[in-house]
Amino acid sequence: MNSILSVTFGGLAAMAVYWTGAVIALLAMRGMPLGSAGGPATPAEITFHLGLGAVAMLLGAVLTAKLSKTSPRVHVGALGLLLGIGALVGFGKPTSQWPPWFGVAMAALGLGVAAAVLLWLTPRS
Repeated sequence: MNSILSVTFGGLAAMAVYWTGAVIALLAMRGMPLGSAGGPATPAEITFHLGLGAVAMLLGAVLTAKLSKTSPRVHVGALGLLLGIGALVGFGKPTSQWPPWFGVAMAALGLGVAAAVLLWLTPRS
C-alpha cells in the first residue's frame, strides 16, 4: 500500500506544480481568458513549459523517494515511466496546439529527471 501511495502522491504533486505553473504562465504570457482557442505555442512558452516540467518532475521524484519506505529507486522509476506515458498521451494529441515533438520531449525530460534522481539515490562507496 505504501508503494502505491508514494507514487500517487509524488505524481499528484508533480501534476499540481506543473498545471498551476502552466495556468499562471498562460495568463501571464497570453493574457487571454481560459477556454479561448489560442494558437501555436511560442518558443518562449515551449522553453518555459519544458523547464516547468523538469522542476515538477524533480519535486515529484524526490517526494516519492522520501515517502517510499522500501526501494525508493523502483518507485521513482515507476513515477518517471507513468508521467512519461502521460506526457506522450496528453501532448501527443493531433488537436494539441503543441509541436508534434513536444510530447516526446516532455516524456524524455521526465525520464531524464527520474534517472538523475535515481543516480542521486544510488549509494556511493
